[in-house]
Amino acid sequence: MNQLRALFSGALVLAFVVIGAAGIAWAVGAQYDQTADENYTVTNESITVDYGNATAVDPPTKASSFDASVTVRNSAGDTLTEGQDYDWDPDDGAVTWYDTPDTTDGETASIDYGYSGPSQTARTIFAAVALPIRVVFPVSVFVVVGMSVVGLAVGIYRVYRRLGRSHGGGSFTTRR
Repeated sequence: MNQLRALFSGALVLAFVVIGAAGIAWAVGAQYDQTADENYTVTNESITVDYGNATAVDPPTKASSFDASVTVRNSAGDTLTEGQDYDWDPDDGAVTWYDTPDTTDGETASIDYGYSGPSQTARTIFAAVALPIRVVFPVSVFVVVGMSVVGLAVGIYRVYRRLGRSHGGGSFTTRR
């Protein structure tokens, strides 16, 4: 009976650990996504002209939204015209290129754009908490589950061993 009580207690502790860690992970992720955004500006980012395809910009931090307008220049430094040389999609942060006299497929153009994203403070806090959530939590769950399985196996073995003795035949491993 003591083995079953210990097994139940171990399973209960495991459930509390898993639920608590999952709750902490969810709360930190939700707080990070809900932090007030700051506005950032990127100038002269290199972007490859690829006719007929969308080429996404690469902001240095996580972007939650992009400004509605951008400035795009070809490799000669000439400012291109939106709607004629390219289309800007602020929802995806991508440029779709058109085959025009001012662009050359495969050339490296430059783009200036603005975007909003989490503040430096929010990114720093999330980075400090993300490692324990992504590494320590899964490893600890794996260890606790492994220990529970071993404890369950030992408990089952002891119960069968006692049942074998109570019927007068010794342990189940030695009976014939």
